[in-house]
Amino acid sequence: EPGSRGDELRELRREQQAILDGGHEAMTPIERYESNARLHETIAAWSGNRFALQTLRRLDQMRRLAEYRQARQQLPRRALAKEHIDILDAIERGDFLEAASLMRRHIEAARTKKAVLEVFARSDPSDSAPTGPTLPGVAPAGSSG
Repeated sequence: EPGSRGDELRELRREQQAILDGGHEAMTPIERYESNARLHETIAAWSGNRFALQTLRRLDQMRRLAEYRQARQQLPRRALAKEHIDILDAIERGDFLEAASLMRRHIEAARTKKAVLEVFARSDPSDSAPTGPTLPGVAPAGSSG
C-alpha cells in the first residue's frame, strides 16, 4: 500500500529529525534503541527481502545489549540521525542506488563508531563469569579444584 509506506516514511523522518534536533538527550536508552530498530526494520521490510528482514531482526536482538551498555557513552547520535534522514530522502526520491550507497556507508561508520571493545568490557570485576564449563562436579578451566 503506497499510502502506508508514505506514512511510515514521514513518521520515521519525523522521529529522526527530533533526534537530530537534540531530542536524543531526553530519550531513554530503550527509546533510542527502539527508534533505530524501527527505522532499520522498516527499511528492510520495504526491500521485500524476508531473509534480510529476519537477519536484521536477529542482529538487532544481539545489538540490544551493546546499545544499552553504550547508553552512557557520547556517541554521535545527531550524526547518525542525519545519516538516517539522508537515507530516507533517497528512498523518497526513488534513488535506490543512492540509498543503498548511503546505507552501506552508514553501516560501516556505525560499525567503527559503535563496535568498540570497551562496550563489552566488564565494568565490575565481581560480575565476572567463570572461564570454563559450569557443569555440576566439573571445576571451571584454570581453577585448582
